[in-house]
Amino acid sequence: MQLHITQKFPGVVRLKLLGQEDEQEDANSYIPLSRFINVIERAKTVSSYTFPQLMCAIQTACKSISIALRKCGISQMLTLDIDKNLKYLEINRMEKYFNELFINLISNSYTSCLIACKDNDEIIRVDHEHAGKYIVLFSTTDVSRSVDSSLCIGTTFALYRKRGSTKVEDKDVLQPGYKMIAGGYALYGISTVMVIAFEGGSVNSFTLDNSIGEFMLTEENLKIPKSGDIYSANEGNIQSWDANLVDYLDKKKSAKGLHPWSSRYIGSLVGDVHRTLKFGGVYFYPPSKENPNGKHRLIYECNPLAFVITQAGGIASNGKMPIINLVPEKINEKTPFYCGSHDDMEELLKALSP
Repeated sequence: MQLHITQKFPGVVRLKLLGQEDEQEDANSYIPLSRFINVIERAKTVSSYTFPQLMCAIQTACKSISIALRKCGISQMLTLDIDKNLKYLEINRMEKYFNELFINLISNSYTSCLIACKDNDEIIRVDHEHAGKYIVLFSTTDVSRSVDSSLCIGTTFALYRKRGSTKVEDKDVLQPGYKMIAGGYALYGISTVMVIAFEGGSVNSFTLDNSIGEFMLTEENLKIPKSGDIYSANEGNIQSWDANLVDYLDKKKSAKGLHPWSSRYIGSLVGDVHRTLKFGGVYFYPPSKENPNGKHRLIYECNPLAFVITQAGGIASNGKMPIINLVPEKINEKTPFYCGSHDDMEELLKALSP
């Protein structure tokens, strides 16, 4: 059987049968995430097997969460046998199970030295025999109420290198987002999608093919639209927002002589940001009376999402400076979060600082 090789992005080839119909190309030429990662690693001046191995652990964890959400019955979800003594915050048993799953897979991949997750008060040090050179920060579920109400939920993750070759310290997790080597999220909904950005590279989207159990490349070199007509925000807090932000939003909603903006907000951080990435516009969770420093965690949620948005050509900010330039001071630090299309964000940030 004769094959023809087509080049779709640097270093990676796709195979298709000679004479294959054009409309069938996409369905027959998907690239598995594992192969995509291996190609990126081989393109580096100095490469090793450890980064693909770490990414394999992360995608396995995301697959497992997807399967659990899709297949576990209600009774199973409510009776998971989880150690009550684990030092997690007050979250339900299913979330504890997901956290433990992530931690076990990453710590046993022989690639990481420090692991930190949103729902754990302490940083996890991987024992010397299993330790590697990477630092992994993650949040397995962005909002528990989405699970209870059958809405989409998301996992966010950020990967860093440890600082130097000397002794690892807990403070090494407090790195600014621009030092990330890879970051992204998985979104569990009608389908399971993983969006990943790499340092100095592009943003690519992979969809879980349940028939073969693999994440397959479905969108490469994702770019956020330059502008959009959708805003995503919890307007229940609007009474305590900055007056300049309220004025900006009022103008966008009225838009005399122009197309007025529409509101789309489901309360799932990953879901709302993913829609913004795909269709443009802005997402924001500003300071409010209830949350004066914002609601979202800087190192677990905002940094990986900001990394994706920035690599895709958008802007992510705390209202004063780029999110990925912020230097974290503590692991559970929160920050105001604004992100979205380049032109829309420039206008929003200008409105915040008249």
